[in-house]
Amino acid sequence: MRALPKGWQEEPRPELDRADREAVVDDFLRSPWAAGVQNADQAELFVDYACDYGAGDPLRWNPVAVEFFLCDWYPRKVMGDDGVVATIPDTLRAWISYAGERVGFPPHLVTEAREAVDRFEPTFLDATRDRTRFGPAKAIMLAMLKEGIDPANPHAVQSWIESFNARSPAERRAVLGH
Repeated sequence: MRALPKGWQEEPRPELDRADREAVVDDFLRSPWAAGVQNADQAELFVDYACDYGAGDPLRWNPVAVEFFLCDWYPRKVMGDDGVVATIPDTLRAWISYAGERVGFPPHLVTEAREAVDRFEPTFLDATRDRTRFGPAKAIMLAMLKEGIDPANPHAVQSWIESFNARSPAERRAVLGH
């Protein structure tokens, strides 16, 4: 901190409300970069990740943001079948190109972020199947679904949680895959 110039203040983190987030996604979907995107909902994931867990700006992607999204956040937080998961890297490449153009990033920075998708794609695909990488909420939700619990039924969820909590630690770890 001593190395920072005197009077330096951290820039405020941008805050995008739901309408602003939807506007960015809609703009992407109307862009030429979205041609061929198979699942438009994925753009919402990129925006929510960047706004809530990243730097705050959904249009600023770099290799580090790509790595955290692909190798940590998505596998830990998001449930998706293999077909959806397989399309995430291509959609992220399109998003990065769109975002770089919108922000006016130099092409070499956009290329670096897109190449990071290439570099981390195998780890991403492995991590989305590795139950030990799932966060607690995702692991619990998947366990409930596997046991036939409807997450929209609060009574069934509460009953399942009570039953789960009554299990031994070893049984709970086995159910959650940890």
